[in-house]
Amino acid sequence: MLGLLHKNAVRRGELEKFWEKATALGSASIGKALFNESVLLLVRREIRRDTGLLIDPEDLARSLHEMLSPEAREQIGPMRVRRRRRAPRKPTTAKPTSTVEAAAAPASAQVTPPIRSPAPADTTGSSLADPSQKDGS
Repeated sequence: MLGLLHKNAVRRGELEKFWEKATALGSASIGKALFNESVLLLVRREIRRDTGLLIDPEDLARSLHEMLSPEAREQIGPMRVRRRRRAPRKPTTAKPTSTVEAAAAPASAQVTPPIRSPAPADTTGSSLADPSQKDGS
């Protein structure tokens, strides 16, 4: 522990690393992680597997909060479930795969084949259908 105050340790940033680790393992940060919605859902799933009962996430959070010591509860603050914001969905550019989906797709989403120009007119004056017979045989 005193080694963290040595000038070489300070140069290497070991004191900052130690402080970050101590902060991450503190009651406040563990409480924030524990009362995260995804963690509560995992604990809820395990309880359901063991007992067969489906517990409300708010009831589970309240029960976990009561299990903590008064000092830890004070550091964590009031109990609240932290829900993660969901990222907005990006529009998909997938093409319809079936004819039913293609018929239901809007006209702007349908792909139209390119328009081909007509073949150039025959300027030789020959009316032969097969170009290999140009010599008249």
